[in-house]
Amino acid sequence: MKIANFIMLTSSLVLVAPTGAVAQTTAAAAPAPAPVDLSGNWTFEVSSARGVTYGAMTVFRVGVGYMGTLTTDQGNHVLPVQSLTLAGKTMSMTVASPQGNVVFVGVLGPDGKAFSGEVTYHDGSKFPMSGRHTGA
Repeated sequence: MKIANFIMLTSSLVLVAPTGAVAQTTAAAAPAPAPVDLSGNWTFEVSSARGVTYGAMTVFRVGVGYMGTLTTDQGNHVLPVQSLTLAGKTMSMTVASPQGNVVFVGVLGPDGKAFSGEVTYHDGSKFPMSGRHTGA
């Protein structure tokens, strides 16, 4: 056999698994993450020049979003959470206060049990806000 024919023959070999099937190289798709449920009780804090305000909120599912109530250590007002939505990891919340709406925009942590971002008060002032899910 000539060397040129031998090289041509060996270059066209296909590796076959012992069962006769051609080995596949595609990896299995990763499972989709479970949807996050924000329902339940949360604690939070807002840091401002006047100090830290601590609060708690209870959130429940309504349609594709959430509603609930919120209180702080700055008085005995129970404020309505008018809306709370999640788009990917972006969390948006609107709370009605006696002086006007307060809006939070931030991100949900990787475990879905914490958030951080910025709250904008009715007068336009902005402060960092963070919170943690404390249970159902």
